[in-house]
Amino acid sequence: MSFPRKGGGALVTQRLKMATNGAPKIKLYNASWCWYCRRVREKLEALHLPYEAVEVPVRHSERKEVIAISGQPEVPVLVDGETVLDDDDVIIPYLERTYGAQAAAGRKESLP
Repeated sequence: MSFPRKGGGALVTQRLKMATNGAPKIKLYNASWCWYCRRVREKLEALHLPYEAVEVPVRHSERKEVIAISGQPEVPVLVDGETVLDDDDVIIPYLERTYGAQAAAGRKESLP
């Protein structure tokens, strides 16, 4: 388990599965140790969606970007274009509803 460095409270960003233009459409504010965040990461991976994972500081008071975006300090927070969601029980159904058919079609195309 790793934690963000103390000090400036800067967010550590890791780019995962980059879209062809180099910038994923989806951004996930999360913590590597957070079970709820893990559920969302697993759903993003299962749907083969490109996204940018932003590791937030442990202290809620240092999560200024998360608060500015979602109005609260809790994670996970998912930003998909203009859509901002802040609970795994809301995010996962949203991803399934929005991208599930697209992912299923992609799996069918890859079958021999």
